[in-house]
Amino acid sequence: MLVTGLARDCGNHLAREILRIEKHALKIFSAVDFFIVESDSIDNTEEVLREIKSKKRNFQYLSLGKLANEIPGRINRLRYCRNSYVNFVRQNVAEDKPDFVMVVDFDIKNRALDLHPLAKLVSKNDWDGLFVNQRGPYYDIYALRKDGWVEDDCFKRYRELARQMPAKKAKKEAIWSQMQRIPRDKELIEVESAFGGLGVYRRRVFENFDYASLNETSTGESEHISLHKKIVNSGGKLFIVPAMTNFSYSPHNLAAYGIFRCIDLLLKAQILRGFRRMLRKLLA
Repeated sequence: MLVTGLARDCGNHLAREILRIEKHALKIFSAVDFFIVESDSIDNTEEVLREIKSKKRNFQYLSLGKLANEIPGRINRLRYCRNSYVNFVRQNVAEDKPDFVMVVDFDIKNRALDLHPLAKLVSKNDWDGLFVNQRGPYYDIYALRKDGWVEDDCFKRYRELARQMPAKKAKKEAIWSQMQRIPRDKELIEVESAFGGLGVYRRRVFENFDYASLNETSTGESEHISLHKKIVNSGGKLFIVPAMTNFSYSPHNLAAYGIFRCIDLLLKAQILRGFRRMLRKLLA
């Protein structure tokens, strides 16, 4: 198993997350290697990566430096960074040939990590990508495509609705109300795209596809959707695994609750901003 993904401004918890993911993955896979891609950090993330590499033989990383000026668009920058680990899979693991690649967003604290469903699923050949659920509301609406749930870009829908109604109401309808709670005992949910902070792919996915946009009209959509469209168009299968979780609550999915949005808004007052930053940091 190769664990890869992006790290930015997460130096305060990165080492802990790597150990946590390794511990859980080793319950299922005989060996786990890491390749982390970092860019644009203003904290000590790169220093932490360097220290981890000095201690762990199964750990590699790539720092891409400051990309924000060179690639100002956030999504295009993410595409570039993610394609760095795609290239690593293609060029550097030919000898070992890990069968599976786990992609993790390391800015997330995986406090409720549960990978046990993989134990039964890795032996099956009817999937190409599996994605985590949250114990609270499912938050990653931007990367989600599922008929009858999210069928278009949620932010595009928000902008369209905001022309017809107050912005808060538009955001609630287009984004917050879509953060549905998925029962953990539910069967696998087939999707056209998902992510949620952690996904497991078969190696062949990255041997054949990358995160580049399909055309000019899709450059603004989530980079995950670009990859997943290529997989699905080739006949591949993608699923959310309800029993496989990474966290319960964070600022991402707590926004689904009106009471939290009210509290968050109140804490934006100048006198309470320090407490707001501390609260969101603890929840992140």
